[in-house]
Amino acid sequence: MATDHYTADDADAAANVFAGELKRWRTLRGLSRTTLARRMGYDRSYVSKVESGAKPPSRDFAFHAEKALHSGGALYNAYREHAATTDRTRPVDGQFARVSPQPAVQYADMMAGGAPPAGR
Repeated sequence: MATDHYTADDADAAANVFAGELKRWRTLRGLSRTTLARRMGYDRSYVSKVESGAKPPSRDFAFHAEKALHSGGALYNAYREHAATTDRTRPVDGQFARVSPQPAVQYADMMAGGAPPAGR
């Protein structure tokens, strides 16, 4: 019987997916980390740490990266996977147990409102 238990490695893998997507879209758009950081309103060192996987992305970071790189929802979706995996790996009674995920947010809704979705 399958269980809904996840390890902290799952969260690391999801963060690395976001980092890979960030680097891929930045490279595709021909931007340096400095230019991307400026467009996002973040410090270059923070962008570098997220892109290298040393720091996990925040929801706001993912939103600003999505807008700056016009990735068609790819970056925000990678963030959502990271956030869902992180939530599932919260320790409960000494074990990592699944918690219910947040409702899905549509990319078009996110971009139309001009602000990150409420919640996460």
